[in-house]
Amino acid sequence: MELVLSGDARTIYSRLVDAISKKAGIAEALEELKSLKPLSSAEEILRRQEEVRRKMELAARVSISDLSSLERFRIGRRFFEDRVFVARDDGEYEKAVRLNVCEVVREDERVERYAINLSDFVSDISLSEFAPELIVEALMSNIDTLKRLARLEQELHGKSELSGILSELEDIREAHKKVKMFDEAERIALDLQERINREVEERLAEIKLTLTADELLKMVGEGRVAGEIESEIERVISKYEEELHELGIYDSVFHRSYPVRIDTEALKNAVDRVRESYALDYYLRCRKIAGKIDLERLNERVEHYRRLSLYRALIDLKFAFPEVGCGTAFINGVNLFISNPQPVSYCIGENSLFPHSEGAVILTGANSGGKTSLLDLICQISILFHMGLPVNAERAECAVYDEIFYFRRKRSSYGSGAFERALKSLVRAISGNGRKLILIDEFEAITEPGAGARILATLLEVASRKGHHVVLVSHLGEEFAGLDFIRIDGIEAKGLDENFNLIVDRQPVFGRIGRSTPELIVERLMEKSRGEVKEIFSKLLRRFGQE
Repeated sequence: MELVLSGDARTIYSRLVDAISKKAGIAEALEELKSLKPLSSAEEILRRQEEVRRKMELAARVSISDLSSLERFRIGRRFFEDRVFVARDDGEYEKAVRLNVCEVVREDERVERYAINLSDFVSDISLSEFAPELIVEALMSNIDTLKRLARLEQELHGKSELSGILSELEDIREAHKKVKMFDEAERIALDLQERINREVEERLAEIKLTLTADELLKMVGEGRVAGEIESEIERVISKYEEELHELGIYDSVFHRSYPVRIDTEALKNAVDRVRESYALDYYLRCRKIAGKIDLERLNERVEHYRRLSLYRALIDLKFAFPEVGCGTAFINGVNLFISNPQPVSYCIGENSLFPHSEGAVILTGANSGGKTSLLDLICQISILFHMGLPVNAERAECAVYDEIFYFRRKRSSYGSGAFERALKSLVRAISGNGRKLILIDEFEAITEPGAGARILATLLEVASRKGHHVVLVSHLGEEFAGLDFIRIDGIEAKGLDENFNLIVDRQPVFGRIGRSTPELIVERLMEKSRGEVKEIFSKLLRRFGQE
């Protein structure tokens, strides 16, 4: 069963998920974290912890950069004009047309002009049979991920069948490169055209500079200038056409004139002819590889390893797995929502970490002393525990709850309406079945202090009797001092600095009421005063219960 999160506990959960997933920096870490819903069964939590431990052990052997560099394999779209499929019936025809990768016909007489008749080879109407080149190209274009995936699986599991696929891809690399060059033949030819014209121009300029006026006039008179230019153009074209030989193109594809231009029709015919001669062999080689790869399963493996980034982040955060206990207690917990937080140790209920077992606690202390931050921390640790995850503390014990309820007063929540809504939510949280962790932040601020103390004392008594654990932040510590089922803790402010800022030790002192901000201000003013003014401040200070 899932843990119920009520009130601001839902907000704490959302912020927790966001904070931890950002440490990993990978979208799949967020997806993985969201899949780990908080549980309310000790057996299920322990089972989840074992699963998380196992994944953390795997993640410990890799880095987040290893995992984040893995990318999904994406299949491109392309219509192959070199092949045709002859469908035997309407079902085959419709299925093949939906693939949209080649011509599909019902009559044999239209197939002669195609280099590949798929009907002679395919056993299934699928992408891997009809256009295996697309699968090979998806692998080739993301070869780094394939290599990293093979290495990861070898390191983590001692084997990977991807090593064999990589070997076959290496064997087909040159053929793949040549096929890709066919697609870029026009661009390659245009580049050659530019280089040819540049060299011809430079060569003609050199000829002109090396001839005297008399020599030039003599060549013109003998009609040798045109022949010299034609010869130079032919020489340069022949030199650069050798680069097209790599594509298997030996035809002349440039006009022998100046400036030199591509013979586009000759180029197209040459490329089509050579491509056709490669088509069947390349198709069959790609089909052999594509038949061994399921890209959907491969992408699932990529996602699986990217999700491991969550567990790598948990290792880097140095969280600790808590024990299942009767109460909630932790040593050196750190609030994940605060930069450079002071580690804090605390407990509610029976535990083996502290000699305190009270299930109802009043937390007092100066304003801005860290009381609300401690409630947040308690909530964070308890939620992470119920998710089966390690928690943000050096050591911890956690009770299993059916519900975590967190009441945090909104700044605009005042008046009878706000009081009524808050009281109803508190009573609803305390009532009902199941064991609950109830966190309350300054309830008395939305009603009169005297009434607030009486209401809270009653609610705490009922909650304690039902076995709930309650932590209440309040400035009314004195009003609860006579209740034996309640422990009153205080966050001690050591004083004020010269600018009247609190000097705070955020570690609560168990069993002691914390000093309030007004008390500290009065104390500081008394220390800086003299005479009658000092006596008045001293009298005020005694009102706070100090001599």
